[in-house]
Amino acid sequence: HYSMGVVFKPNKNSSLMIDPFLVKVNDRILLGEKLRATTAEQQAIFDQYNISSIQYFTNIANLKTHGIDIKYNNLYTFRNNHQLDTTLWFNYSEITVENKSDLSDSTTNDLEKIRPKKYVKLLNVYKMPNTTIGFNINYFDYFYQTKGNDTTKFDYMVTADLNIDYKLAKNLNISMGGFNIFNTIPNKWDRSNKYFGDDGIMPYSQQTPVDYSGAYYYLSLKYRL
Repeated sequence: HYSMGVVFKPNKNSSLMIDPFLVKVNDRILLGEKLRATTAEQQAIFDQYNISSIQYFTNIANLKTHGIDIKYNNLYTFRNNHQLDTTLWFNYSEITVENKSDLSDSTTNDLEKIRPKKYVKLLNVYKMPNTTIGFNINYFDYFYQTKGNDTTKFDYMVTADLNIDYKLAKNLNISMGGFNIFNTIPNKWDRSNKYFGDDGIMPYSQQTPVDYSGAYYYLSLKYRL
């Protein structure tokens, strides 16, 4: 793992961080391809134990991930002493398989394209004497996933989170808000399959950065002893 961080402070209330990185992983454990019987003798053994195919884990993938984190933060104080703390965070990361000849094309595609290469977060916290409001906007880039001979492109997504915290008394706070408040839902598999398909029992990718259950809202009361 190699990284180098640089921080610029143009003034006391703002900062800019730039952090490029390089990560190498050798012999990553993967679930191997499905192996099926290729001879009559093998098929007889499979039939005896009601087996259609077998898979096993193996240390096989050599991966390289390079990317950069860029984060800008600014704290602004208004005349009424209210404060707005804003952070803009950009991340780019790309995975490369260094031993493609040892892996199938579908496995290589999944390893290299199964994660969004870019995400952007805009984080805002507005502070008042008895109230704090947090509002975040999140962008996740598109990604691909392969099942069998089918590759599906999962579209980019934008979500928003909101939190309002109000101080009712010295030791008593009430909070309300939600995650993914506009109910952004990832697209389904672009294939028909009874397991991983738009009509299957798992119509959404398990790798999606946004939960396919949609919006989540909450209301809580906190008392400190």
